Amino acid sequence: MTVSIIIPCFNAGKPLSVLIESILQQQTEVDYEVIIQDGLSTDHATTQLLSLYEKHPHVQVFREKDTGIYDAMNRGISHANGDWLYFIGADDKLYSPFVLEKIFGKQHTIANGTSVVIGRAMFGERLQSYRLNTRIYLENCVLHQAAFYHKSVFETFRYDALFSVSSDYDLNFFCYRQQLACHYVQTIICQFSVDGISCEVHWKSYQEELAVRKKHIHSTLIRILLLPYTVGRYGLRKLLSLWK
Repeated sequence: MTVSIIIPCFNAGKPLSVLIESILQQQTEVDYEVIIQDGLSTDHATTQLLSLYEKHPHVQVFREKDTGIYDAMNRGISHANGDWLYFIGADDKLYSPFVLEKIFGKQHTIANGTSVVIGRAMFGERLQSYRLNTRIYLENCVLHQAAFYHKSVFETFRYDALFSVSSDYDLNFFCYRQQLACHYVQTIICQFSVDGISCEVHWKSYQEELAVRKKHIHSTLIRILLLPYTVGRYGLRKLLSLWK
């Protein structure tokens, strides 16, 4: 069993080093590869780091121009050799040196036919748990960095590069609608940075959320009934951000 850890990055700088070290420090016999999908970074810190890490036997660096984070992830998928794929941002990190061992080690069994392994995450200073359930109709209910996806998922799915922040919501909605089997673990998988673009409050991200919903919910009436929830959530978060 091999795990492919895919990192899209562009001018990521020092946080990228922290992330990679959190991966290379894994205490496990689980076979893994690190795929850094770099969108032709120009800052010296990033290019220097990439030159250093591409010599490591577990790391592959691909320097290719892309149209954004999800295009980079799709490119990473095409390079991946793993049975399981994991996507993580350059400013996040694995929570402990035992993440891979606790999930994929010999003492832990994942049933055949499982498509998604979902754990927990430190979201800033809060410990968060996730379930792929009917809440997906309201909002993305599984943090991307708290889940591993079997390679078979990507035989029929690719990230929509037209989205800037919501294609992982699209992926989870796809998994739910396809009734793909999920396996839940108590392992804390990552330390998620709350400073990234996905945590910013912009109406565009909520527009993308509505577009994902339209893609998966064919009933116009249901989408209209769900609209106030999205608008209200945006309004509340915007007010809180202004208050701060």
